[in-house]
Amino acid sequence: MKKTFAFILLSIISLAKAQQTDIRYIPVISTDTISTKANLYPHVLSKNKFNPLVFENGFKVGERRQAVRLWDKDIFYLEFTDRKMNKRVFRQIPELKKNGKLFEVMLQGDVSWYRRYFSYRADTWDANYEHEDYFVKGDEIVNIPVKGRYKKKLKALLSDKPEIAKEVDQMVGDRDIREILEKYNSK
Repeated sequence: MKKTFAFILLSIISLAKAQQTDIRYIPVISTDTISTKANLYPHVLSKNKFNPLVFENGFKVGERRQAVRLWDKDIFYLEFTDRKMNKRVFRQIPELKKNGKLFEVMLQGDVSWYRRYFSYRADTWDANYEHEDYFVKGDEIVNIPVKGRYKKKLKALLSDKPEIAKEVDQMVGDRDIREILEKYNSK
């Protein structure tokens, strides 16, 4: 009972501290870029951590009195700076055939890397989320599901440059993946 009460209290406090953020977005039905403010709610347990599920649940854009609710299916491109001062870009990726879903653009180049966030639970407000990664090279798309086996699939994708593909065995996390893909894209 105490844990439930504490969790609900933390959630309410988190929602009350919505981050009013400058964003730029392009609606699906237009080609105009719109600059406005949006309420992007932080993670329940950490005010500096961003909850990417906010797009699935809908979020408000515009000044407080004239705010309009948008959903991920309404947006083609979205750009903002999070509380850690990282530029974040989300967009729909038509070639992945996940209509109406926003993917975070992790890296673009000869091999592009996109990430989709989701939750197995219906109540995504508590910021419990997973992610799956997509690597796109020309017409080839490699999907790495949650806790999937990156190394084997990524080595196969980068096999045309064996000196870079060898480095995949030593990679540990996102930073290593980014470094390897940047090397691949620069050569």
